[in-house]
Amino acid sequence: MRLMDTAISLPKALRDWLKRVSRPTKAKPADIARGAIAERAAYLEWEARALREGQKDLDQGRTMSTKDLRTALLAQRQARGSGKKQD
Repeated sequence: MRLMDTAISLPKALRDWLKRVSRPTKAKPADIARGAIAERAAYLEWEARALREGQKDLDQGRTMSTKDLRTALLAQRQARGSGKKQD
């Protein structure tokens, strides 16, 4: 499969899976692979940013106990009108 003018080799099982999932959508397997790669790259970018922000909060002493977190989340839920989560 060629992506961004770069050939990548995929295991046969993955190639077959891409062909199978592309059929009902009429999308090309390469387009599905490109989309999946873009989504994963965006996620990894978000994750790295979130970890940096979290570390910055820790470094600056901005922490919250579990009890305080639960209280804050409950207040948020109630403010949105959803109340307590039902099982």
